[in-house]
Amino acid sequence: QLGTGEAMITILSERGAPTPVVWTMLRPPTSSMAAVPVDDMDAAARQDPLWTRYAQEIDRESAREKLAARMAASAEAEEAAAAVEEEVAAARRRRSEPPPPPARRTGGRGRGTDENPVVDYLKSREGRSMVNTVARGVFSLLRKRR
Repeated sequence: QLGTGEAMITILSERGAPTPVVWTMLRPPTSSMAAVPVDDMDAAARQDPLWTRYAQEIDRESAREKLAARMAASAEAEEAAAAVEEEVAAARRRRSEPPPPPARRTGGRGRGTDENPVVDYLKSREGRSMVNTVARGVFSLLRKRR
């Protein structure tokens, strides 16, 4: 049985083989195992010769911050150029498009969007194509059942 401060140790020989186990006494640490008080740490730091150089905290602009600012500036410039280019293209389109024909006024009920949107779709080319496809499918099913 080992008591307080006692240990059994072994070390490696010069060839790397373990040596026989030896009983030994361990000395307790003479320093404190607690955290160093803040006042003592400050006093030790102030006595250091580098304190005069590193005492004042300086927050310089980092390389990452400089690169981020440069990238943001280039992104803003690209957005501004794209906006100007879009405005120029829109102005060209407006100049090249003929003016819309004047709207006709007819009496009675008008055609187009005033009606039911489903009816408008079914009257369109795509709607008629869909109706024909569905009708062909239904009639082919009826023919197969006979």
